[in-house]
Amino acid sequence: MNGELAHGGSPLDTSPPPQSGVLVRDKAASTHRRRWETAAGLNDLAQANARVEAQDFVVEAVETGLALGDQ
Repeated sequence: MNGELAHGGSPLDTSPPPQSGVLVRDKAASTHRRRWETAAGLNDLAQANARVEAQDFVVEAVETGLALGDQ
C-alpha cells in the first residue's frame, strides 16, 4: 500500500472534506441569524421600556394634578 489507506488517502492527508465549505457557510448564516434575532429582541425591549417610561410620566402627571399641556 506504500503508506496509503484503503480509501486512497494518506494518513497525513489533512485536506478538509468536500462538504466542509457548506458547514462553514451554514454556521455563518446561523450566527448572523442569531445576531439579527438578538438585535430585534433588544429593539423590542427598548420600545417596551419607552412605553413604560411614558406611562410612568402620565401617572405622575395625573397624581400631581398637572395637565399634560402645562410645562
